Order: sequence, then structure tokens, then C-alpha cells
Amino acid sequence: MAVTPENPHEFYETPPHAIAEFLREWGPRIARPRRILEPCAGAGAFIEPLRVMWPCAPIDAFDIEPRHPDVQQRDALMDDEPAAYDLIITNPAFSLAQAMVSYCLPRLTKGGRLVLLLPDGFMHSQGRVGWWREHMPEARYAIPYRISFTKDGKTDMRDCSWYIWREGLQADHYRGYLL
Repeated sequence: MAVTPENPHEFYETPPHAIAEFLREWGPRIARPRRILEPCAGAGAFIEPLRVMWPCAPIDAFDIEPRHPDVQQRDALMDDEPAAYDLIITNPAFSLAQAMVSYCLPRLTKGGRLVLLLPDGFMHSQGRVGWWREHMPEARYAIPYRISFTKDGKTDMRDCSWYIWREGLQADHYRGYLL
């Protein structure tokens, strides 16, 4: 997944089944969120699975290029509006993942969770060792298959996991789970 002239914002839609599978496993472990943000909502793939899991929680959904009527046009990384969310969940442009963590963590309520679907290679970088030590997630849910982010169902060689951060937690390790 990369920036290309045809896809300058790295739009790769997350299959709703992968979102629903994760939410079924992880969702019951946390308190019901009062307010949810999906800052890279694109075509709105997260909206319906989130509504099924937490039908009473309002969902704010933004994207640079909205492709769904419930998604507002807004660049989350340029937004300086203070907000407080119990849950922020997204599949960000992989090239912006580190910036997305830095943007989202201060927008969480006390004990709130940030959940990002990221390639496992994001963890394996000498340049991010210090950053990881300061931003250790609470948990990682490994996906035991490769997700197709394309309409033709094909996959690349990229393994992905759901990474979860909790506001206020300064971890020196994380719990690993297999979906």
C-alpha cells in the first residue's frame, strides 16, 4: 500500500468483515464508548460495524475525500479543534500512522482507547524504536490471514494487526492476541 498518482491519499478500504471480527472479539472487553471518532473514514466501512456493536454511541466520521454520506470532509491531522472521544478507531494511511497516533492520543477521554489497523512492519523500524518506547500500545491483535484491501480480493505480502493504545497507560510491554 503506497501513495501513487492514482491513489494520492492511500485509500484502501478495510473490509467490513475484518472490522466486525475484531469488534466481536475486543469490544466486550471495554466499557461502552460514549463518543466514537473514525478520522480516516473514506467509504465508511467502520460505521456499520461500530453501530452494530455500540448502537447508542454517536460516531464522528471524517476523511480528506469522503466516499460515504455519513463522512464529513475534514483532514483530521489538520484539525486543531479540541475533542474528547472514548474510542478512536481507524485504518489510517500507513505512511501517516505515526502522525495519527500523535494526533489521536490527546483527543481521548481518560482511559479512552485508540485502535489502529496497521501493517506489522510498522513495528519493525530502527527509526521508531524510541517512539515505540514512549508510545507502547496496551495490546495487539494479530490477524492470522492477509486482508484484501482491494475490490478484486487479492492481497499483497503485508500482514496486519490491530494496535490498541489506552489513554494514561505508560506501558513497557503489550499483550498479544490472535484473532
